[in-house]
Amino acid sequence: MTPARFDAERAKGYDDRVSRAIPGYGLLHDIAAVTMAALVPPQARLLVVGCGTGTDILRLAPHQPGWSFVGVDPAAEMLALARLRLAEAGLEGRTTLVEGRVEAVEPPPAGGFDGALCLLVGHFLPDSPATAEAAYGKAALLAGVAALLRPGAPLLIADFALPPPTEVLPAGLIEDAWTLWQHERGIAAEAIDRGLAHARRAIHPIDPARLGALLGAAGFTPPAGVFQALQVRGWLSFRKDDR
Repeated sequence: MTPARFDAERAKGYDDRVSRAIPGYGLLHDIAAVTMAALVPPQARLLVVGCGTGTDILRLAPHQPGWSFVGVDPAAEMLALARLRLAEAGLEGRTTLVEGRVEAVEPPPAGGFDGALCLLVGHFLPDSPATAEAAYGKAALLAGVAALLRPGAPLLIADFALPPPTEVLPAGLIEDAWTLWQHERGIAAEAIDRGLAHARRAIHPIDPARLGALLGAAGFTPPAGVFQALQVRGWLSFRKDDR
């Protein structure tokens, strides 16, 4: 998910920047695709939260031609680019894009979505919003997703995360390694510095225990880890049956 104010020029360069800057970005999408393919039916309806420029959908769609997608994102410029990319790939007939938060999505007529992806979205939201102006946080996002899923549907979530207390690493190691990762992929030092400053200011990483508590409160099973690349971690959870 991207900020609602995201100008067209930044949107055009977003995918290149993110694919080089985020450790394991391509592999994360590969893991998401095969995990969903192993879990949901051939005619599944999938919710893609924070779909941005459409990369998640573009990476998943080839795995099952019967899947249909609803992507939601608050950034109009990103969605405009997503529409172009999806049309070029011949996927417009399988995809509906919605501008806004997840609450703007209409639930499917029969039982909810069969699965959902929420990749690199939640870390933009605070755990406990401090002001009325910033009243939307991780708990609200997860509750909104839960309301749209059928019982038993999988949710694959990935974010910048804090290591659990049992994983003790030298101070600053993850940030130092991330800096080297970006440098080796041709990102300029000035851009790396800006990215690190942005991450310190705007990213809200979460530890797995807290994520488990938030997922449980929203109606999901405890998360199971399925991916890690430096500070990026991915988990699989399932919508509980409320009946």
